[in-house]
Formats: sequence, C-alpha cells, structure tokens
Amino acid sequence: MNTNQTSVIFPNMPVRYKLSGTYYYGRVKTITSNLLTIQGAPLTTGAGNLTELAFASSNMAVTMIFTASGSYGTMLSTQLMRDVMKFRTNWQLPTAYLVYFNAVHETNATTTQPKINIRLHGADDVSSNDSSLGIQLSTSLVENPDIAINTAKYNIGPGDSVDVNLTAVDAGATNAANLTVTLYFVLSA
Repeated sequence: MNTNQTSVIFPNMPVRYKLSGTYYYGRVKTITSNLLTIQGAPLTTGAGNLTELAFASSNMAVTMIFTASGSYGTMLSTQLMRDVMKFRTNWQLPTAYLVYFNAVHETNATTTQPKINIRLHGADDVSSNDSSLGIQLSTSLVENPDIAINTAKYNIGPGDSVDVNLTAVDAGATNAANLTVTLYFVLSA
C-alpha cells in the first residue's frame, strides 16, 4: 500500500481488481499500514499488471454454510451434501465468485484426515490445492490455510449447483464427524 488505508479498508471486505485487462474477485484477508493481503484470485502487482482496485460494502458478499452432522469421514463423495444430508442447492443469486472457503470438523481420529474441495457446476473443483484435491482438514477446530483458487472455475451463476467434494479419505477416519463448511462469495459488480 502506498498510503495507510486501515481506517477505510477492513478484513473480509469484497474486492475487485483488474490484472492485465481481466477483472478478478477476492476479499481482504488482512491489511496493515503498508500491506494488503487478498483471499481469492491471486493478486500480482508486478510490472504494472494491476490497473484497478475497488472495494465494496459487505452487501456484495454472500456467505453460505453447509453442515453434515455425524460421521462422514470414510465416504468418498463428489456431492457430500447431497449424499450425507440429502440436501441439494442451486445458486439463485446473480453471478458471483467463490473467493474462500473454510471447513472444520470434530474428530479424534489419529489417521489421515479427509480432504475437501468445493464443487461448482456439478464438475468444477474450485481449489487447486494439492493437485485439485483441495484442503486437508485438521484434527482440531482451526481455520484452514490459504486456499489456492482456480479462477477458471470460481464463478457461479443462477441455477448452478454448489456442493462439497470429499476428495480423499482414510479407511480409519471413521471418527471424522460434524463437518461445517463456510463458503464466501463476492457478487460481480
């Protein structure tokens, strides 16, 4: 940051930026007097690539929460919410971008914890972490690491499906239970 903007820019604010002629979306992770950190599409500032940076009010953000009560840790599923909760949802708002997701669960398993990704459009996994397997859950209730967002797959429009993709499990992870997944979307401007 060229000037201190901490009095007007806050964590979790939606942000839109133009890099090399293309608009991308994210949200503010942290801000200090001289550094802005973004979650969502990668924000590079080298060689004049960044030509626009705009912040929006919280009414341009949408949070969606999925929960799966009980054991789920041994179920390999590309549609976890449908398979476990018998629940299906389609996006009913204007075009938006999934810029971050967080997942926590309760477990006392000592085996490898499940990995999850968010699946949009029935086939597109948004996180490119771990060769697109997504993020590996922790054995404790902590926030997940930064999510590598695949900008070719992070948009969603009216009627598109939203689900959780359980991409990797361990046969011994039967104690993986009570999953809560929070998705953060930014509406297009």
